[in-house]
Amino acid sequence: MNGLQNKARAFALKLLSYRGRSEQELRDRLKKKGFSQTETIATVHDLKQSGLVDDANLAETLKWEAFTAKLLSTEGAKRYVLGRGIPRDIAETAFAYDEERDKENARRLVEKKLRY
Repeated sequence: MNGLQNKARAFALKLLSYRGRSEQELRDRLKKKGFSQTETIATVHDLKQSGLVDDANLAETLKWEAFTAKLLSTEGAKRYVLGRGIPRDIAETAFAYDEERDKENARRLVEKKLRY
């Protein structure tokens, strides 16, 4: 790794220390920071190989967050995951329509709103 690749990796690790990020989010942030496409691709590839970037794992984490903390429906949770840069095929795999979960989340959301 050259000096710029080390800087790109350090910046990416700093971003990952705040929260999990998708490959697309990392690529966008590295590009915005001014790193070249080559440095960006190499950095994301290296982090993916080391297991620090895993879109499938992140999709599952975001799915859980969307259902439990945000009380979103299946479609809302899927949009949330896609909005975070998770590829559509991974998001489709992570989500199977679950009518019971949607009903439960709707019930919990109504109860939450009625308490206030």
